[in-house]
Amino acid sequence: MRDAEFPYSEDVLHWIWQEMLFSREGLKTTCGKNIQIIHPGSINTSDGPDFFNAKLKIGDLTWMGAVELHVKTASWQQHKHHTDPNYNNVVLHVVADNSHKAVSCANQTQPFTLNLLPYLTKEMASFIASYDQGDILPCAANVHFISEEAFNSQIEKAHTEYLEQKVHDFFSFFSAEELQSIAWKNALFIALFDGFGISHNRAPMQQLAQQLLSSEALPNEDFTQLALETAFNPANNYQWKYKASRPAGQPKQRIKQAANFGRLVLGTPFSEFLKSDALKLWETWCSTLKYSNTGRIQILYGTVFIPALYAAASMFAYKKLQNACLKEWCSLQSPIPNNLLKPFHSLPLPPQLYNKKLGAIHQLRSYCVPKQCSKCFVLKKAFHP
Repeated sequence: MRDAEFPYSEDVLHWIWQEMLFSREGLKTTCGKNIQIIHPGSINTSDGPDFFNAKLKIGDLTWMGAVELHVKTASWQQHKHHTDPNYNNVVLHVVADNSHKAVSCANQTQPFTLNLLPYLTKEMASFIASYDQGDILPCAANVHFISEEAFNSQIEKAHTEYLEQKVHDFFSFFSAEELQSIAWKNALFIALFDGFGISHNRAPMQQLAQQLLSSEALPNEDFTQLALETAFNPANNYQWKYKASRPAGQPKQRIKQAANFGRLVLGTPFSEFLKSDALKLWETWCSTLKYSNTGRIQILYGTVFIPALYAAASMFAYKKLQNACLKEWCSLQSPIPNNLLKPFHSLPLPPQLYNKKLGAIHQLRSYCVPKQCSKCFVLKKAFHP
């Protein structure tokens, strides 16, 4: 393989080495010595070489020591390993380029070098070749990689992680300077405004929510009017964006919806949010406001309300509510805009595996788009059936 055909980061190279995802037949160092990998070593999570306690037979001798990996051979020098005593016990330098330049340690010893490119498995080579094909997922170009079972497991994993992320997002609106019950309700208020501001007006919606909370206005019937007057008061200089917004998604409409929900949040006793059936409050609010269960309302139920209740249950150790939220999240079906899931359309998989699963969004953002393939069950299954 040519050097340009390895566009991965060193993290992926580490994974390939750790899992031995390359052919070990006829393995030779760049200086021509036969090499047998008895044990690849253990990952080092501290300073120093990437793997320690590796056991290798190079030529006629068995070596115990460390292994350092770089995509480029030149990185050894660039990272100053040649002057760092921590690297004196490196016996093998593993690279993914065709340079045969030797490297040296601070004690003047020279580790052997192994270029993995010629030994990558056919499957891995095929995967790497498709890695940089624009918007196409690397696994889509290698249909034999796809295991429906593995994909489903990965989406479920991503779905669980997405709940954790949304709980974290919720706490970003939480003020430690207020009573926890008040801080929680205020955080939910801001999170709802933020959600109704997606995608073009999140910042001004958050600012509006903060300003409304700082006022002494009661959440009565005039609250929505107050929100509109505050939002479009020239003195406040909110930067509302109207481009690419449909009539139903214009700032005025979103502000009304957010304020109506916010008024109900602030007017609901905190104790009601800690009941085991607190999830039903959302349906009650929608009925009170005469809001149909539109896609935006359904998504906010999943991305804001469930995580907020889960956070409250965690804070106050209400296990029944926490379990109810987790159960609801796991079974949640939410409409997701088709354009957001476009990368999945190239996969030979039934859309029902992902088209109403919020975890699919997290999968794309945290795994597929940044190409964290080495952490994905789909690729793991391909090489470890």
